[in-house]
Amino acid sequence: NPGFEQSFTGWVRWDANNAIVPDARSGTKAVRLGTAASGIGQGLAATPGQNYSLTAYAKRQNSSANAVLGLTFFDDQWRGINAQSVANINSSNYATYTVSGVAPANARYAIAWVSKQAADSGYVFADDFCLTGASSGGAVSASLRQNADGTWSSAEAVRSFETYLPLLAN
Repeated sequence: NPGFEQSFTGWVRWDANNAIVPDARSGTKAVRLGTAASGIGQGLAATPGQNYSLTAYAKRQNSSANAVLGLTFFDDQWRGINAQSVANINSSNYATYTVSGVAPANARYAIAWVSKQAADSGYVFADDFCLTGASSGGAVSASLRQNADGTWSSAEAVRSFETYLPLLAN
């Protein structure tokens, strides 16, 4: 579901204010990160030594908050081990952003994500995600549990993920 045509299927969001909207780069839908600090991510099994590249289209609208696209690797305990790359989203029109990296020796999972790092009155939009180099292990986003309102649960994996993400933009 790289273009959100099936809503949030396959994606975990850490703010209930995120929405699927018709302001799409292609197709009919895109994700809009709300006015709060927010984001979405999708977890995949990672293979150590494998090169991964994440490309997505994104834009900002009246937002002064730091907005970033990222690819992060985690070990088997969901501890962040390496932020291979982060791209700052700075265009008011859809633009291509790419991040890439090699999974470290102790990597078990990779998370492809986009995040708005602080609350303000603007929005960040993203569409058409493409992760290449993904292993055949498949999606593991179900391991990142979320509440019915779309916010994160208190699971250890989620706490690790939430704690690590704000550090990536610094």
